[in-house]
Amino acid sequence: MKQTHNQISYDYLYVLRPDITDLPPVMSQLEVLSKKKRVKLICYFLSESSKQWLNQRGIDYEYFGKENIHTSNKIKKIIRYLKYKNWLKFFLKQSNYDKLWVGSLESLIAIGKSVLKKEFILNVYEIPETTGIKGYLSNKYGKKAKTIIVPEYNRSHIIRYMWKLKKTPIVIENKPLYLPNNDHVIKNTLLDKYISDGYKIILYQGIFNPERDLKPLAKSLQIINEKYLFLLMTPFNKKEIDKIKDIYQHTLHIGFIPAPNHLSVTKIAHIGIA
Repeated sequence: MKQTHNQISYDYLYVLRPDITDLPPVMSQLEVLSKKKRVKLICYFLSESSKQWLNQRGIDYEYFGKENIHTSNKIKKIIRYLKYKNWLKFFLKQSNYDKLWVGSLESLIAIGKSVLKKEFILNVYEIPETTGIKGYLSNKYGKKAKTIIVPEYNRSHIIRYMWKLKKTPIVIENKPLYLPNNDHVIKNTLLDKYISDGYKIILYQGIFNPERDLKPLAKSLQIINEKYLFLLMTPFNKKEIDKIKDIYQHTLHIGFIPAPNHLSVTKIAHIGIA
């Protein structure tokens, strides 16, 4: 863990629950902020590549633990999450900063009512849930943000209506600050073989969750039975990947590729799934 003195004053304290590579727009925001403001990142987990990226840009950071919160052990996950919330609450109380930037709705929920102690900016990438504890907390704290940032025009108006906001959220499109110059980000002989055999690529870039059930699409591809490769560029989830492969045999998982290098894969796809 990189240690930085708590008495240092920061223009922005940027709180994010996942790793920065899970949300590429966060990396763009941090890079822009760090050019003119003193910013510190607080998150649950950071990979070695993320720490290297932050160090190269002179961005201070603190993270809770070495283990990613995406562990499959539910009991362990709950215990670690509660410990993380307590750590986060203590850290916010001890830190010296002018404004708080909350990187996602799940980050907002983790902070809880402590978010109300300072003026804060909030990123909202997906349409907020409306039911359950997540829906309640998102609505309760989300609409208190000084500024809300979304990646798409329609989403900004939907969220304004849902939360009964006085102002429409600001739209900042999910675009990288720079494009990759490496066309060989991945070396996968099976992918190369599919391409050489004339398969068209259907690409999914994202995460696995109940709202993004890919099994119906896999079933459709199985029924069509044409030369399509279902390419999954996602964090590893053996259970979900195996389910999809059982339905459609021409499925290939290549793992998560940090932004902006993921665009080297995006450009070879014929169809993208959002």
